[in-house]
Amino acid sequence: MQNQVEVRVWELESGALMHRLAGHGTSLYSADFSPDGARFLTSSSNGKLRIWNTETGLLESELDEHDSAI
Repeated sequence: MQNQVEVRVWELESGALMHRLAGHGTSLYSADFSPDGARFLTSSSNGKLRIWNTETGLLESELDEHDSAI
């Protein structure tokens, strides 16, 4: 069984864990917030870009058109 990467999103002021975002492959390559802070984007070795809702922690969209890591 392959390990899955889990991204943890923390609230800076309180230090509270807001979300655990799972589902990428074994290597996460990048993560960033959108300019307005409403979304959180992750990309990984499985060639997928995922767009998460920052408030709810739910996956909004997944782009998997790449054949290699992004």
